[in-house]
This record gives sequence, C-alpha cells and structure tokens, in this order.
Amino acid sequence: MGIRRRLLALSIGIAIPLTLVGLAMLWRLWQESRKELNHSTEEQSELAAVAFEKWIDGQRQSLSTLAAVASEDPRGPFPFAGRLSYIVNTRPHWIDLRILDDKSNLLVAQPRDSPALPTAVLSTLRNEMRRRNSWAVVTDWTGGEGHPVLALAVPVSGGGMIIARIDGAAIGELFRDIELTDGAVIAVFDSQRRVLYRSSTENTYFGTDRSDSPLFSPLIEQSKAVVETTSPYDGVKRVYGLVVVRSTECVVATGVP
Repeated sequence: MGIRRRLLALSIGIAIPLTLVGLAMLWRLWQESRKELNHSTEEQSELAAVAFEKWIDGQRQSLSTLAAVASEDPRGPFPFAGRLSYIVNTRPHWIDLRILDDKSNLLVAQPRDSPALPTAVLSTLRNEMRRRNSWAVVTDWTGGEGHPVLALAVPVSGGGMIIARIDGAAIGELFRDIELTDGAVIAVFDSQRRVLYRSSTENTYFGTDRSDSPLFSPLIEQSKAVVETTSPYDGVKRVYGLVVVRSTECVVATGVP
C-alpha cells in the first residue's frame, strides 16, 4: 500500500472515532438541554395550576361563608339577603348569585331579574356535587363557545345550594400580568377538555373541544405530564407542561416553542 493510501486510511481511522465521540457528546448535550427544558416547562405549568386553583378556591370560600350562615335556616329568610347586591358588585367578574332549596326552587337571586340557570347546567352541577360529595364547578357554554361562564356551587347543610356564575374572562385577568417568552402560551381547559382560556388567542377558539387531542393522552394515568406537539391554532410545535387541577378537574398547560 502506498504512503498516500496509508495516510488516508490512518486519517479515516482517526476521524471516524472522533466523529462518533462528537456525535455522542452532542446527543448528550441535547438530552441535558431537553431535560432542563422539560423540567422548566413542568415547573411553569405547576405554578400556573396553583394560581388557577387558588383563584377558584377564593371564589368558593365566599360562597362557603354564605352557605354556613344559610344552613341555620335553609329556606330563609337569610340575614345576608340585603347585602347580596354588595357581594356581587364588589366581585367584578361575578354575573349573578342565587340560592336554591333542596328541590332546586329559587329562594333568592342577585340581581333579582337574573335569568334562570339552564336546566342542563343545574343538572350537571347537582350530579357533580353528588359524585364529589362536595362543592363543584362546571362550565356554562349556553352563551356561545366564545363566552364561557363558570357555574360554581356550594352545598347548604340541610339541603339546597348557593350558586355563583362567573365570567370566564376572569381567567384572562388572572394570567394577564405574566410575561411569557416569545411564542410561549398558557392555556386552561375545562373538565371536558374544552378551551376555557388561551393566551395570544382570540376568544373565538374558546369552547373548542380538544378531548380527542393526543395532548391529553398521558393524563389518563397521571395528573401531570410533559408533551411535545404542534398547536392546531397557530401551527407552532411546543413542549407543553400539563397539570390536572384536582379540585376542578380542569387542565392548566404552559407551552414553550
């Protein structure tokens, strides 16, 4: 074998191992980078979920206080009846509040001319409260897919319930001051996996049923997950952190490109 061929063979023999080592190092660096991204995304989604859960709990606590007083005489009159207007008006996203007896008859409503709660929403609330043996929150979409309303109900000891309807726009206010990196999103899905909120998205997408999305597949067996998928809304591939908020069964997601 000539000198040139020997040098060429030697060069190839050295280059291939170096290339393989380089590729292995790049792969290891990519894995570490991806691991850090997954961890960061998971932490962000957990923080967003905690914020959402605390906000829901704040609304519930107000109703629980009223329910405790109402339980002393479930059919009324209620000592706080004269203050219901103040209670509703000082909570900017509350639409109305009502007290029902154990047969779903209306006892008190604020405003007094509030439209009747849709039968399907009331039925779902009752079923959820019975299943959970506690308070419940469901989404009222009767105003249209772009206008979600949260119906939050707390049981009154001795029968009946207190229900507040809350404008879904309040969720946007909750996350309004969070600064997101370019292309990042925060989204909230209700218990049926319909879009309650998504940052950087017109509310025309609110109410979209995403229950068949592979995004939620890992949540069948666990309460949180990290998933990479392409958004059907803007076509951007992101790594999403997902957390199921156990108290409501809603899902809070944060996505990073």
